[in-house]
Amino acid sequence: MTDYRDKRDAALQRWGQLIADRSSWFDHWRELAHWTLPRSGRFLDTSAANGPNRGEKKHGHILNSTAQRGVGIATAGLMSGASSPARPWFKLKTPHDDLNERPAVKQWLSMVEKRMREVFNGSNTYRAFRQSYQELLVFGTSGDIVLEDFENVLHHYPMTIGEYAIDTNDKGVVDTVYRKFDMRVGQLVQKFGYARCSQHVKNMYDRKSLNVYVPVLHAIEPRRERNPLKADNANMPWSSCYYETSGQEQEYLKESGFQFFPGLIPRWETRAADVYGSSPGMMVLGVTKSLQHLELRSAQGIDFGSLPPLQAPAHTKVNMAPGSVTFVDTTTGGGVKRLMEVDFDVDSVEQKIRQVEGRIERGYYVDMFLLIIGDSRVQPATAREIAERHEEKLLMLGPVLESLHDEKLGPMIEIAFAYMLRGGLIPPPPREMANMPLVVQFISLLAQAQRLVGLNSIDRLLGTVLNAASLVPQAAAMLDKVDMDQLVDVYADTLGVDPTLIVADDQVAFIRAERAQQMQQQQAVEAAPQLAKAAKDAAEAQPVQI
Repeated sequence: MTDYRDKRDAALQRWGQLIADRSSWFDHWRELAHWTLPRSGRFLDTSAANGPNRGEKKHGHILNSTAQRGVGIATAGLMSGASSPARPWFKLKTPHDDLNERPAVKQWLSMVEKRMREVFNGSNTYRAFRQSYQELLVFGTSGDIVLEDFENVLHHYPMTIGEYAIDTNDKGVVDTVYRKFDMRVGQLVQKFGYARCSQHVKNMYDRKSLNVYVPVLHAIEPRRERNPLKADNANMPWSSCYYETSGQEQEYLKESGFQFFPGLIPRWETRAADVYGSSPGMMVLGVTKSLQHLELRSAQGIDFGSLPPLQAPAHTKVNMAPGSVTFVDTTTGGGVKRLMEVDFDVDSVEQKIRQVEGRIERGYYVDMFLLIIGDSRVQPATAREIAERHEEKLLMLGPVLESLHDEKLGPMIEIAFAYMLRGGLIPPPPREMANMPLVVQFISLLAQAQRLVGLNSIDRLLGTVLNAASLVPQAAAMLDKVDMDQLVDVYADTLGVDPTLIVADDQVAFIRAERAQQMQQQQAVEAAPQLAKAAKDAAEAQPVQI
Protein backbone atom coordinates (compact mmCIF):
# COMPACT_ATOMS: atom_id res chain seq x y z
CA MET A 1 0.00 0.00 0.00
CA THR A 2 2.84 2.34 0.81
CA ASP A 3 4.26 1.70 -2.65
CA TYR A 4 1.04 2.83 -4.32
CA ARG A 5 0.80 5.89 -2.07
CA ASP A 6 4.35 6.80 -3.11
CA LYS A 7 3.41 6.41 -6.77
CA ARG A 8 0.40 8.65 -6.29
CA ASP A 9 2.46 11.31 -4.55
CA ALA A 10 5.13 11.09 -7.27
CA ALA A 11 2.48 11.45 -9.99
CA LEU A 12 0.97 14.54 -8.33
CA GLN A 13 4.44 16.02 -7.93
CA ARG A 14 5.24 15.37 -11.60
CA TRP A 15 1.94 16.97 -12.60
CA GLY A 16 2.93 20.06 -10.65
CA GLN A 17 6.27 20.19 -12.45
CA LEU A 18 4.65 19.81 -15.88
CA ILE A 19 2.09 22.56 -15.33
CA ALA A 20 4.89 24.80 -14.05
CA ASP A 21 6.81 24.13 -17.30
CA ARG A 22 3.79 25.04 -19.43
CA SER A 23 2.86 28.12 -17.38
CA SER A 24 4.52 30.53 -19.82
CA TRP A 25 2.15 29.34 -22.55
CA PHE A 26 -0.98 29.54 -20.44
CA ASP A 27 -1.89 33.21 -20.87
CA HIS A 28 -1.21 33.00 -24.60
CA TRP A 29 -3.56 30.02 -24.96
CA ARG A 30 -6.20 31.75 -22.88
CA GLU A 31 -6.09 34.81 -25.14
CA LEU A 32 -6.23 32.63 -28.27
CA ALA A 33 -9.27 30.84 -26.91
CA HIS A 34 -10.95 34.12 -25.97
CA TRP A 35 -10.63 35.66 -29.44
CA THR A 36 -10.76 32.58 -31.68
CA LEU A 37 -12.20 29.46 -29.98
CA PRO A 38 -14.13 30.63 -26.90
CA ARG A 39 -15.45 27.15 -26.10
CA SER A 40 -12.05 25.48 -26.17
CA GLY A 41 -9.60 25.17 -23.33
CA ARG A 42 -9.71 24.47 -19.61
CA PHE A 43 -7.86 27.27 -17.88
CA LEU A 44 -9.24 27.14 -14.34
CA ASP A 45 -9.06 24.36 -11.77
CA THR A 46 -12.61 24.79 -10.46
CA SER A 47 -15.26 22.87 -12.36
CA ALA A 48 -17.94 25.38 -11.47
CA ALA A 49 -16.11 28.16 -13.30
CA ASN A 50 -14.68 26.45 -16.35
CA GLY A 51 -15.54 22.78 -16.17
CA PRO A 52 -17.27 20.53 -18.67
CA ASN A 53 -20.83 21.04 -19.87
CA ARG A 54 -20.86 24.79 -19.26
CA GLY A 55 -23.30 26.62 -21.53
CA GLU A 56 -22.68 30.28 -20.72
CA LYS A 57 -22.48 32.76 -23.59
CA LYS A 58 -18.86 33.08 -24.70
CA HIS A 59 -19.03 34.61 -28.19
CA GLY A 60 -20.67 37.95 -27.42
CA HIS A 61 -17.41 39.91 -27.75
CA ILE A 62 -16.74 38.57 -31.26
CA LEU A 63 -18.23 41.11 -33.68
CA ASN A 64 -16.58 39.72 -36.82
CA SER A 65 -16.25 35.93 -37.19
CA THR A 66 -13.63 35.87 -39.98
CA ALA A 67 -11.10 34.11 -37.72
CA GLN A 68 -13.65 31.47 -36.71
CA ARG A 69 -14.59 30.94 -40.36
CA GLY A 70 -10.90 30.68 -41.31
CA VAL A 71 -10.30 28.04 -38.64
CA GLY A 72 -13.37 26.11 -39.82
CA ILE A 73 -12.26 26.12 -43.45
CA ALA A 74 -8.68 25.17 -42.56
CA THR A 75 -9.94 22.36 -40.32
CA ALA A 76 -12.13 20.98 -43.10
CA GLY A 77 -9.22 21.38 -45.52
CA LEU A 78 -6.89 19.35 -43.31
CA MET A 79 -9.56 16.69 -42.89
CA SER A 80 -10.18 16.45 -46.64
CA GLY A 81 -6.57 16.95 -47.67
CA ALA A 82 -4.66 14.85 -45.12
CA SER A 83 -7.01 12.20 -43.70
CA SER A 84 -10.25 12.18 -45.65
CA PRO A 85 -12.81 9.58 -44.53
CA ALA A 86 -14.13 9.54 -48.13
CA ARG A 87 -10.96 8.38 -49.89
CA PRO A 88 -7.82 6.33 -49.09
CA TRP A 89 -5.11 8.46 -47.48
CA PHE A 90 -2.49 5.82 -46.66
CA LYS A 91 -1.03 2.62 -48.04
CA LEU A 92 0.94 -0.16 -46.39
CA LYS A 93 4.11 -1.48 -48.00
CA THR A 94 7.18 -3.54 -47.19
CA PRO A 95 10.63 -1.97 -47.54
CA HIS A 96 11.28 -4.12 -50.64
CA ASP A 97 9.67 -3.19 -53.96
CA ASP A 98 10.02 -6.67 -55.44
CA LEU A 99 8.22 -8.16 -52.45
CA ASN A 100 5.40 -5.62 -52.81
CA GLU A 101 4.78 -6.90 -56.34
CA ARG A 102 4.05 -10.48 -55.29
CA PRO A 103 0.32 -11.28 -55.61
CA ALA A 104 -0.05 -12.79 -52.13
CA VAL A 105 1.66 -9.82 -50.46
CA LYS A 106 -0.28 -7.31 -52.51
CA GLN A 107 -3.58 -8.98 -51.65
CA TRP A 108 -2.75 -9.13 -47.91
CA LEU A 109 -1.71 -5.49 -47.75
CA SER A 110 -4.86 -4.41 -49.57
CA MET A 111 -7.04 -6.42 -47.18
CA VAL A 112 -5.39 -4.93 -44.08
CA GLU A 113 -5.77 -1.39 -45.46
CA LYS A 114 -9.45 -1.95 -46.12
CA ARG A 115 -10.07 -3.30 -42.62
CA MET A 116 -8.20 -0.41 -41.03
CA ARG A 117 -10.34 2.10 -42.92
CA GLU A 118 -13.44 0.25 -41.72
CA VAL A 119 -12.21 0.51 -38.12
CA PHE A 120 -11.58 4.24 -38.50
CA ASN A 121 -15.04 4.80 -40.00
CA GLY A 122 -16.70 2.69 -37.30
CA SER A 123 -15.06 4.47 -34.38
CA ASN A 124 -14.89 8.13 -33.36
CA THR A 125 -11.56 8.60 -35.20
CA TYR A 126 -12.65 11.28 -37.64
CA ARG A 127 -14.69 13.20 -35.06
CA ALA A 128 -11.60 13.30 -32.85
CA PHE A 129 -9.46 14.33 -35.84
CA ARG A 130 -11.65 17.37 -36.43
CA GLN A 131 -11.17 18.71 -32.90
CA SER A 132 -7.46 17.88 -33.05
CA TYR A 133 -6.95 19.83 -36.30
CA GLN A 134 -8.95 22.74 -34.94
CA GLU A 135 -6.86 23.09 -31.79
CA LEU A 136 -3.66 22.47 -33.75
CA LEU A 137 -4.42 25.45 -36.00
CA VAL A 138 -5.21 27.78 -33.12
CA PHE A 139 -2.99 26.66 -30.23
CA GLY A 140 -0.15 24.92 -32.09
CA THR A 141 -0.53 21.72 -30.05
CA SER A 142 -3.37 19.23 -29.83
CA GLY A 143 -3.86 16.17 -27.66
CA ASP A 144 -5.64 12.87 -28.18
CA ILE A 145 -5.34 9.54 -26.34
CA VAL A 146 -6.30 6.37 -28.24
CA LEU A 147 -7.29 3.40 -26.10
CA GLU A 148 -8.45 -0.09 -26.93
CA ASP A 149 -12.21 -0.56 -27.09
CA PHE A 150 -14.14 -3.82 -26.94
CA GLU A 151 -16.93 -2.67 -29.27
CA ASN A 152 -15.12 -0.47 -31.82
CA VAL A 153 -11.54 -1.81 -31.54
CA LEU A 154 -10.31 1.65 -30.50
CA HIS A 155 -11.71 4.84 -29.03
CA HIS A 156 -10.29 8.36 -29.01
CA TYR A 157 -10.32 10.61 -25.96
CA PRO A 158 -9.62 14.07 -27.42
CA MET A 159 -8.23 16.63 -24.98
CA THR A 160 -8.60 20.38 -25.05
CA ILE A 161 -5.77 22.80 -24.40
CA GLY A 162 -5.10 23.52 -20.74
CA GLU A 163 -6.34 20.21 -19.33
CA TYR A 164 -3.16 18.31 -20.20
CA ALA A 165 0.61 18.72 -20.01
CA ILE A 166 3.27 16.93 -22.06
CA ASP A 167 6.98 16.25 -22.03
CA THR A 168 9.52 15.02 -24.58
CA ASN A 169 12.45 12.65 -24.56
CA ASP A 170 16.04 13.50 -25.48
CA LYS A 171 15.13 13.38 -29.20
CA GLY A 172 12.32 15.91 -28.85
CA VAL A 173 9.60 13.28 -29.29
CA VAL A 174 6.56 13.52 -27.03
CA ASP A 175 6.53 10.48 -24.73
CA THR A 176 4.66 11.76 -21.65
CA VAL A 177 1.16 13.13 -21.21
CA TYR A 178 -0.63 14.00 -17.98
CA ARG A 179 -4.29 14.85 -18.21
CA LYS A 180 -6.45 16.33 -15.45
CA PHE A 181 -10.14 16.16 -16.25
CA ASP A 182 -13.53 15.75 -14.59
CA MET A 183 -15.72 12.65 -14.46
CA ARG A 184 -19.18 12.28 -12.97
CA VAL A 185 -19.55 9.99 -9.98
CA GLY A 186 -21.63 7.56 -12.03
CA GLN A 187 -19.03 7.48 -14.81
CA LEU A 188 -16.24 6.96 -12.30
CA VAL A 189 -17.90 3.91 -10.71
CA GLN A 190 -18.88 2.53 -14.11
CA LYS A 191 -15.34 2.75 -15.50
CA PHE A 192 -13.22 1.77 -12.49
CA GLY A 193 -15.59 -0.10 -10.21
CA TYR A 194 -17.08 0.79 -6.84
CA ALA A 195 -14.26 -0.79 -4.84
CA ARG A 196 -11.50 1.28 -6.46
CA CYS A 197 -13.15 4.64 -5.76
CA SER A 198 -12.46 6.80 -2.71
CA GLN A 199 -14.82 6.78 0.26
CA HIS A 200 -16.00 10.27 -0.72
CA VAL A 201 -17.09 9.01 -4.14
CA LYS A 202 -18.69 5.91 -2.63
CA ASN A 203 -20.75 8.06 -0.29
CA MET A 204 -22.00 10.22 -3.17
CA TYR A 205 -22.76 7.11 -5.22
CA ASP A 206 -24.74 5.63 -2.32
CA ARG A 207 -26.73 8.89 -2.07
CA LYS A 208 -27.44 8.68 -5.84
CA SER A 209 -25.49 11.91 -6.47
CA LEU A 210 -24.32 10.54 -9.79
CA ASN A 211 -23.82 13.83 -11.65
CA VAL A 212 -21.31 15.44 -9.30
CA TYR A 213 -17.96 16.02 -11.01
CA VAL A 214 -14.79 14.56 -9.53
CA PRO A 215 -11.28 15.62 -10.68
CA VAL A 216 -9.22 12.75 -12.09
CA LEU A 217 -5.56 12.64 -13.13
CA HIS A 218 -4.46 10.27 -15.93
CA ALA A 219 -0.69 9.86 -16.19
CA ILE A 220 0.99 8.15 -19.17
CA GLU A 221 4.78 8.09 -19.20
CA PRO A 222 7.74 5.77 -19.82
CA ARG A 223 8.08 3.19 -17.07
CA ARG A 224 11.48 3.74 -15.54
CA GLU A 225 11.55 0.62 -13.38
CA ARG A 226 10.30 -2.61 -14.93
CA ASN A 227 11.23 -6.21 -15.64
CA PRO A 228 11.54 -6.53 -19.44
CA LEU A 229 11.22 -10.33 -19.13
CA LYS A 230 7.63 -9.96 -17.96
CA ALA A 231 4.74 -8.99 -20.26
CA ASP A 232 2.11 -7.99 -17.69
CA ASN A 233 0.65 -4.48 -17.37
CA ALA A 234 2.99 -3.59 -14.53
CA ASN A 235 6.08 -4.17 -16.68
CA MET A 236 5.15 -2.69 -20.05
CA PRO A 237 7.33 0.11 -21.50
CA TRP A 238 4.70 2.79 -20.77
CA SER A 239 2.75 3.07 -17.56
CA SER A 240 -0.84 4.30 -17.34
CA CYS A 241 -2.34 5.28 -13.99
CA TYR A 242 -5.59 6.99 -12.98
CA TYR A 243 -5.85 8.88 -9.67
CA GLU A 244 -8.52 10.83 -7.86
CA THR A 245 -6.75 14.09 -7.11
CA SER A 246 -9.07 14.89 -4.20
CA GLY A 247 -9.13 11.40 -2.64
CA GLN A 248 -6.30 11.60 -0.13
CA GLU A 249 -6.86 8.15 1.34
CA GLN A 250 -7.32 6.53 -2.07
CA GLU A 251 -4.34 4.83 -3.70
CA TYR A 252 -5.20 4.72 -7.39
CA LEU A 253 -8.18 4.04 -9.62
CA LYS A 254 -6.40 1.87 -12.15
CA GLU A 255 -2.87 0.92 -13.11
CA SER A 256 -2.03 -0.60 -16.49
CA GLY A 257 0.50 -0.21 -19.26
CA PHE A 258 1.16 -0.04 -22.99
CA GLN A 259 3.69 -1.53 -25.36
CA PHE A 260 3.65 1.80 -27.23
CA PHE A 261 2.81 5.42 -26.48
CA PRO A 262 -0.99 5.78 -26.99
CA GLY A 263 -0.97 9.57 -27.28
CA LEU A 264 -1.35 11.50 -30.52
CA ILE A 265 0.24 14.89 -29.78
CA PRO A 266 0.94 16.73 -33.06
CA ARG A 267 2.55 20.18 -32.97
CA TRP A 268 2.24 22.68 -35.80
CA GLU A 269 5.78 24.01 -35.51
CA THR A 270 8.42 23.78 -32.78
CA ARG A 271 11.58 25.76 -32.16
CA ALA A 272 14.75 24.31 -30.63
CA ALA A 273 13.85 22.59 -27.34
CA ASP A 274 10.26 23.87 -27.16
CA VAL A 275 7.84 21.24 -25.91
CA TYR A 276 4.70 22.99 -27.19
CA GLY A 277 4.16 24.25 -30.72
CA SER A 278 3.37 27.59 -32.33
CA SER A 279 0.45 28.02 -34.72
CA PRO A 280 -1.20 30.14 -37.43
CA GLY A 281 -3.61 31.33 -34.74
CA MET A 282 -0.70 32.86 -32.83
CA MET A 283 0.56 34.64 -35.94
CA VAL A 284 -2.81 36.29 -36.66
CA LEU A 285 -3.86 36.94 -33.06
CA GLY A 286 -2.97 40.63 -33.31
CA VAL A 287 -4.96 41.23 -36.49
CA THR A 288 -7.82 39.13 -35.09
CA LYS A 289 -8.06 41.49 -32.13
CA SER A 290 -7.70 44.57 -34.33
CA LEU A 291 -10.54 43.28 -36.55
CA GLN A 292 -12.94 43.30 -33.58
CA HIS A 293 -11.80 46.86 -32.75
CA LEU A 294 -12.39 48.04 -36.34
CA GLU A 295 -15.82 46.38 -36.42
CA LEU A 296 -16.77 48.15 -33.19
CA ARG A 297 -15.57 51.53 -34.49
CA SER A 298 -17.43 51.00 -37.75
CA ALA A 299 -20.66 50.33 -35.87
CA GLN A 300 -20.09 53.34 -33.63
CA GLY A 301 -19.45 55.55 -36.68
CA ILE A 302 -22.71 54.40 -38.26
CA ASP A 303 -24.50 55.11 -34.99
CA PHE A 304 -23.04 58.64 -34.83
CA GLY A 305 -24.22 59.25 -38.38
CA SER A 306 -27.73 57.88 -37.95
CA LEU A 307 -28.29 58.80 -34.30
CA PRO A 308 -26.02 61.81 -33.58
CA PRO A 309 -25.81 63.45 -30.16
CA LEU A 310 -28.29 66.33 -30.01
CA GLN A 311 -28.71 69.59 -28.12
CA ALA A 312 -32.11 71.06 -27.35
CA PRO A 313 -33.67 73.76 -25.15
CA ALA A 314 -34.02 72.88 -21.51
CA HIS A 315 -37.01 70.77 -20.50
CA THR A 316 -37.55 69.70 -24.12
CA LYS A 317 -38.34 66.04 -24.63
CA VAL A 318 -36.94 64.93 -27.99
CA ASN A 319 -38.78 62.14 -29.76
CA MET A 320 -36.25 60.19 -31.89
CA ALA A 321 -38.80 57.94 -33.62
CA PRO A 322 -38.98 58.31 -37.45
CA GLY A 323 -41.76 60.74 -38.50
CA SER A 324 -42.25 62.08 -34.99
CA VAL A 325 -42.69 65.78 -34.05
CA THR A 326 -40.89 67.48 -31.19
CA PHE A 327 -42.25 70.88 -30.00
CA VAL A 328 -39.68 73.40 -28.84
CA ASP A 329 -39.80 76.97 -27.59
CA THR A 330 -38.25 79.01 -30.42
CA THR A 331 -38.18 82.17 -28.30
CA THR A 332 -35.23 80.77 -26.40
CA GLY A 333 -33.03 81.06 -29.46
CA GLY A 334 -32.88 77.64 -31.08
CA GLY A 335 -34.43 74.29 -31.65
CA VAL A 336 -33.06 70.77 -31.68
CA LYS A 337 -29.73 70.40 -33.49
CA ARG A 338 -26.58 68.29 -33.54
CA LEU A 339 -24.32 68.68 -30.54
CA MET A 340 -21.24 68.08 -32.72
CA GLU A 341 -20.42 67.33 -36.32
CA VAL A 342 -18.82 63.91 -36.68
CA ASP A 343 -16.74 63.54 -39.82
CA PHE A 344 -16.53 59.74 -40.07
CA ASP A 345 -15.70 57.94 -43.34
CA VAL A 346 -17.45 54.57 -43.00
CA ASP A 347 -16.26 53.40 -46.42
CA SER A 348 -12.59 53.78 -45.43
CA VAL A 349 -13.12 51.77 -42.27
CA GLU A 350 -15.00 49.05 -44.17
CA GLN A 351 -12.14 48.89 -46.68
CA LYS A 352 -9.66 48.47 -43.83
CA ILE A 353 -11.82 45.73 -42.39
CA ARG A 354 -11.66 43.85 -45.71
CA GLN A 355 -7.86 44.16 -45.70
CA VAL A 356 -7.59 42.77 -42.18
CA GLU A 357 -9.97 39.94 -43.03
CA GLY A 358 -7.72 39.05 -45.95
CA ARG A 359 -4.68 38.88 -43.68
CA ILE A 360 -6.47 36.49 -41.34
CA GLU A 361 -7.64 34.28 -44.20
CA ARG A 362 -4.13 34.15 -45.68
CA GLY A 363 -2.79 33.23 -42.24
CA TYR A 364 -5.08 30.18 -42.19
CA TYR A 365 -4.40 29.29 -45.90
CA VAL A 366 -8.12 29.71 -46.62
CA ASP A 367 -7.75 30.04 -50.42
CA MET A 368 -5.79 26.79 -50.71
CA PHE A 369 -8.05 24.85 -48.34
CA LEU A 370 -11.14 26.09 -50.18
CA LEU A 371 -9.68 24.57 -53.33
CA ILE A 372 -9.20 21.27 -51.49
CA ILE A 373 -12.71 21.26 -50.04
CA GLY A 374 -14.12 22.12 -53.46
CA ASP A 375 -17.33 23.69 -54.62
CA SER A 376 -20.38 21.46 -54.91
CA ARG A 377 -21.09 23.02 -58.31
CA VAL A 378 -17.72 22.15 -59.83
CA GLN A 379 -15.38 19.19 -60.04
CA PRO A 380 -13.23 18.81 -56.88
CA ALA A 381 -9.63 19.97 -57.22
CA THR A 382 -6.92 17.48 -58.04
CA ALA A 383 -3.47 17.32 -56.49
CA ARG A 384 -2.06 18.70 -59.75
CA GLU A 385 -4.33 21.79 -59.59
CA ILE A 386 -3.43 22.43 -55.95
CA ALA A 387 0.29 22.11 -56.68
CA GLU A 388 0.09 24.47 -59.66
CA ARG A 389 -1.96 27.17 -57.95
CA HIS A 390 -0.43 27.10 -54.47
CA GLU A 391 3.16 25.94 -54.85
CA GLU A 392 4.46 28.56 -52.42
CA LYS A 393 1.92 27.68 -49.71
CA LEU A 394 2.57 23.96 -50.17
CA LEU A 395 6.27 24.54 -49.64
CA MET A 396 5.46 26.42 -46.42
CA LEU A 397 3.16 23.61 -45.29
CA GLY A 398 5.72 20.92 -46.11
CA PRO A 399 7.35 20.77 -42.65
CA VAL A 400 3.92 20.96 -41.01
CA LEU A 401 2.63 18.04 -43.05
CA GLU A 402 5.72 16.01 -42.20
CA SER A 403 5.15 16.75 -38.53
CA LEU A 404 1.51 15.73 -38.88
CA HIS A 405 2.57 12.43 -40.47
CA ASP A 406 5.22 11.76 -37.81
CA GLU A 407 3.30 12.81 -34.70
CA LYS A 408 -0.32 11.96 -35.53
CA LEU A 409 -1.22 10.01 -38.66
CA GLY A 410 1.71 7.59 -38.63
CA PRO A 411 1.33 6.70 -34.92
CA MET A 412 -2.44 6.44 -35.44
CA ILE A 413 -1.94 3.71 -38.04
CA GLU A 414 0.56 1.88 -35.82
CA ILE A 415 -1.80 2.02 -32.82
CA ALA A 416 -4.75 0.81 -34.90
CA PHE A 417 -2.69 -2.05 -36.34
CA ALA A 418 -1.61 -3.15 -32.84
CA TYR A 419 -5.18 -3.10 -31.47
CA MET A 420 -6.52 -4.93 -34.53
CA LEU A 421 -3.78 -7.53 -34.28
CA ARG A 422 -4.63 -8.15 -30.64
CA GLY A 423 -8.32 -8.34 -31.54
CA GLY A 424 -7.74 -10.95 -34.25
CA LEU A 425 -8.74 -8.63 -37.11
CA ILE A 426 -5.44 -8.94 -38.98
CA PRO A 427 -5.29 -12.05 -41.20
CA PRO A 428 -2.12 -14.17 -41.11
CA PRO A 429 0.47 -12.70 -43.50
CA PRO A 430 2.01 -14.69 -46.37
CA ARG A 431 5.07 -16.75 -45.54
CA GLU A 432 7.35 -14.47 -47.53
CA MET A 433 6.44 -11.62 -45.13
CA ALA A 434 7.68 -13.41 -42.02
CA ASN A 435 9.38 -10.91 -39.64
CA MET A 436 9.05 -8.22 -42.32
CA PRO A 437 8.37 -4.65 -41.08
CA LEU A 438 5.70 -2.51 -42.71
CA VAL A 439 6.11 0.99 -44.10
CA VAL A 440 3.32 3.59 -44.26
CA GLN A 441 3.02 5.62 -47.45
CA PHE A 442 0.69 8.63 -47.32
CA ILE A 443 -1.34 9.16 -50.48
CA SER A 444 -3.66 11.92 -49.34
CA LEU A 445 -4.45 14.90 -51.53
CA LEU A 446 -2.01 17.14 -49.67
CA ALA A 447 0.73 14.51 -49.64
CA GLN A 448 0.42 14.02 -53.39
CA ALA A 449 0.38 17.78 -53.99
CA GLN A 450 3.57 18.13 -51.95
CA ARG A 451 5.28 15.51 -54.08
CA LEU A 452 3.99 17.13 -57.28
CA VAL A 453 5.77 20.36 -56.36
CA GLY A 454 9.00 18.37 -56.67
CA LEU A 455 8.03 17.27 -60.18
CA ASN A 456 7.97 20.83 -61.50
CA SER A 457 11.75 20.77 -61.99
CA ILE A 458 11.44 17.52 -63.95
CA ASP A 459 8.70 19.04 -66.11
CA ARG A 460 10.85 22.07 -66.86
CA LEU A 461 13.87 19.90 -67.74
CA LEU A 462 11.85 17.63 -70.01
CA GLY A 463 10.12 20.60 -71.65
CA THR A 464 13.44 22.28 -72.36
CA VAL A 465 14.93 19.13 -73.90
CA LEU A 466 11.89 18.38 -76.06
CA ASN A 467 11.61 21.98 -77.21
CA ALA A 468 15.28 22.09 -78.22
CA ALA A 469 15.03 18.74 -79.99
CA SER A 470 12.05 19.92 -82.04
CA LEU A 471 13.65 23.22 -83.08
CA VAL A 472 17.13 21.98 -83.98
CA PRO A 473 17.37 18.54 -85.64
CA GLN A 474 20.97 18.17 -84.50
CA ALA A 475 19.79 18.54 -80.89
CA ALA A 476 17.65 15.39 -81.05
CA ALA A 477 20.57 13.51 -79.52
CA MET A 478 19.83 15.40 -76.28
CA LEU A 479 17.02 12.92 -75.65
CA ASP A 480 19.67 10.27 -75.09
CA LYS A 481 20.54 12.07 -71.84
CA VAL A 482 17.07 11.36 -70.39
CA ASP A 483 16.35 7.92 -68.96
CA MET A 484 12.70 7.60 -69.96
CA ASP A 485 12.18 4.36 -68.01
CA GLN A 486 13.41 5.96 -64.80
CA LEU A 487 11.30 9.04 -65.57
CA VAL A 488 8.14 6.91 -65.67
CA ASP A 489 9.06 5.18 -62.39
CA VAL A 490 9.73 8.48 -60.60
CA TYR A 491 6.48 10.03 -61.85
CA ALA A 492 4.41 6.97 -60.91
CA ASP A 493 5.88 6.81 -57.40
CA THR A 494 5.45 10.56 -56.84
CA LEU A 495 1.86 10.55 -58.05
CA GLY A 496 1.02 7.52 -55.93
CA VAL A 497 -0.03 5.46 -58.96
CA ASP A 498 -1.05 1.88 -58.26
CA PRO A 499 2.15 -0.17 -58.74
CA THR A 500 0.22 -2.81 -60.67
CA LEU A 501 -0.10 -0.32 -63.55
CA ILE A 502 3.69 -0.01 -63.95
CA VAL A 503 5.49 -2.92 -65.61
CA ALA A 504 8.59 -4.15 -63.78
CA ASP A 505 12.03 -3.54 -65.35
CA ASP A 506 12.80 -7.22 -65.94
CA GLN A 507 9.46 -7.74 -67.65
CA VAL A 508 10.03 -4.61 -69.76
CA ALA A 509 13.41 -6.01 -70.85
CA PHE A 510 11.75 -9.30 -71.82
CA ILE A 511 9.01 -7.50 -73.77
CA ARG A 512 11.55 -5.40 -75.63
CA ALA A 513 13.73 -8.39 -76.47
CA GLU A 514 10.70 -10.26 -77.77
CA ARG A 515 9.60 -7.22 -79.78
CA ALA A 516 13.10 -6.88 -81.28
CA GLN A 517 13.05 -10.55 -82.25
CA GLN A 518 9.63 -10.17 -83.87
CA MET A 519 10.86 -7.12 -85.79
CA GLN A 520 13.86 -9.08 -87.03
CA GLN A 521 11.59 -11.89 -88.16
CA GLN A 522 9.25 -9.42 -89.84
CA GLN A 523 12.15 -7.77 -91.62
CA ALA A 524 13.39 -11.17 -92.75
CA VAL A 525 9.93 -12.05 -94.10
CA GLU A 526 9.68 -8.71 -95.90
CA ALA A 527 13.17 -9.10 -97.36
CA ALA A 528 12.65 -12.72 -98.51
CA PRO A 529 10.89 -11.87 -101.85
CA GLN A 530 13.60 -9.39 -102.74
CA LEU A 531 16.33 -11.90 -101.94
CA ALA A 532 14.52 -14.59 -103.99
CA LYS A 533 14.14 -12.23 -106.95
CA ALA A 534 17.77 -11.26 -106.72
CA ALA A 535 18.79 -14.93 -106.71
CA LYS A 536 16.54 -15.68 -109.67
CA ASP A 537 17.90 -12.77 -111.63
CA ALA A 538 21.41 -13.90 -110.89
CA ALA A 539 20.64 -17.45 -112.05
CA GLU A 540 19.01 -16.31 -115.31
CA ALA A 541 21.72 -13.87 -116.18
CA GLN A 542 23.68 -14.88 -119.39
CA PRO A 543 27.40 -15.38 -118.95
CA VAL A 544 29.46 -12.65 -120.55
CA GLN A 545 31.61 -13.71 -123.50
CA ILE A 546 35.12 -12.37 -123.44
